[in-house]
Amino acid sequence: MLGVEWIIHKYKPYAADISQLRIVQWAFRVLLFISGTKLTVIGEENVPKDEAVLYIGNHKSFFDIVITYARCPRLTGYVSKDSMAKVPVFSIWMKRLHCLFLNREDMKEALKTILVGIDNIKNGGVTEAFESLSALWDIKVTDPDYAGLISSGMNGWTDMPTFGTPIWLTVVTTLLLGVGIGSIAQPQLAVRFMSAKDDKTLNKSMAIGAVFVFLVLGTAFTIGPLSNVFFYDLHGMTSTEYLSNSDLIIPTFVNELFAELTFGDLFISIFILALVCATISTMAALLHTMGASAGYDLWGQIKERRGQKLDITRDQVKSLKASRVCTLIMMVIVVILAYVMPGNIIAKATTIFMGLTAAAILPTFAYGIFCKSVSPTAAKISIACGAVSWAFWAFFIEQGTSTKIGLCQALFGEPYLIEGLVNYVDPLVIGLPISAVVLVICHFIFKDRYEIPETVASE
Repeated sequence: MLGVEWIIHKYKPYAADISQLRIVQWAFRVLLFISGTKLTVIGEENVPKDEAVLYIGNHKSFFDIVITYARCPRLTGYVSKDSMAKVPVFSIWMKRLHCLFLNREDMKEALKTILVGIDNIKNGGVTEAFESLSALWDIKVTDPDYAGLISSGMNGWTDMPTFGTPIWLTVVTTLLLGVGIGSIAQPQLAVRFMSAKDDKTLNKSMAIGAVFVFLVLGTAFTIGPLSNVFFYDLHGMTSTEYLSNSDLIIPTFVNELFAELTFGDLFISIFILALVCATISTMAALLHTMGASAGYDLWGQIKERRGQKLDITRDQVKSLKASRVCTLIMMVIVVILAYVMPGNIIAKATTIFMGLTAAAILPTFAYGIFCKSVSPTAAKISIACGAVSWAFWAFFIEQGTSTKIGLCQALFGEPYLIEGLVNYVDPLVIGLPISAVVLVICHFIFKDRYEIPETVASE
């Protein structure tokens, strides 16, 4: 049955949504009949049939869902605790009905789920929201300002761009691969990985982390396009027309979305507090990574190059001081960058950071985790080749980064060295394979292997 509904959804999404809702409602009515439930319904005629509705119930048992879902006149998605997403088959039906899964333990994730739900209500539901988004493109497709996007391969906000076009390359190589792969190669995550107490904890964190990344990226990739409908209904302009600085689109969207709601200011305050907490956590991990690199790695290398023997007690104190100084310097640099960087930079800066870390350290990171006998020389060469190849492509070929940085323009008087579709290929796609291939080759060439002790591996 799920397979049939999947096929119907490919051609008639709304028809599939409604049919799946009716199937579930029929199943719930059968349960009510078998259990001998007698219902007294008061005020059902007051529920609007032609607009979005928010149901808030006094939820006391699972049977509340069986009773209420069977009486919903229109497509309805319930908010459930996230543990329900792990129930086989049942969770598939819930997702087909556009139910949302709320993480009660993580405020940040809970707020994102609520934000998606509010956006769906504002736009008339999931299906209606995306139908509105498609209809908005039908209006804008004749706008002369969109001629450049159309010629570059854009087919709307609800359809993938034409294969092989500049926009398709940007979406796939930068947004999907760049952010998707880059998100698992961030150095602060490596530090947390190394602080895990055992393999069981690591395996558990990987499963949770995979769901986290899926939800975070999925929310961003969903809310972003739908904000066009919100701003068009409110101001008669799409997101980029209303706000020339793309960095302000989501903050403005959140602010205006909740401005009309009761206790909206309170929710915005909680939402910002959650983001600040997440930012502090990430920044703390990054600063710790940079401080440890300066105080331990660089300090040890300097002592070794000078031919000096390490005095554990004395050098640990000096290493700690170096870590503190480096951390303070990086904090100052971060604050300065926050003020001097131009607008429309957040998305590009994110892909630069994630792409560089993935191209440089992801192969070596996986190498250290899964290979019991590693070559430090192979790892260093791989990191160097990945970073250099990524930097060359970013600064001299890929148009998004090269025009922002301006190095190629300063050296050669041109925004990029080669002109064509390659200008839209993200540097990650070049640097990561080079780093991985070099690592494999060097692993078999260099024999300076470091055998990881079994006790360490097991711990």
